[in-house]
Amino acid sequence: MRERDRRDQLIDATLGLCIRCGYEATTVEQIAAAAEVTPPDFIRYFATKDAALMAVIDAVLQAAATALRHVDPAASPEQALLIAHTEVLIAIT
Repeated sequence: MRERDRRDQLIDATLGLCIRCGYEATTVEQIAAAAEVTPPDFIRYFATKDAALMAVIDAVLQAAATALRHVDPAASPEQALLIAHTEVLIAIT
């Protein structure tokens, strides 16, 4: 499996378990099992479950920054952020 695919698989497992079981109740061991890897494999990609979740937040922020380039410059800062984030969230749902 490609490195990027494994990383995405770990992120998906992290999100899924945190949504289903709650953040506090989710462990790295559970995430690794759901992604069909060992805990050391998880740690190879992410130091903690926080790091896996931050990868999602970082990706959303990067996508929003890109989307901001296409927002009408006449929009207020608040409107521009709303438009860009809405565009990103619609694209990922």
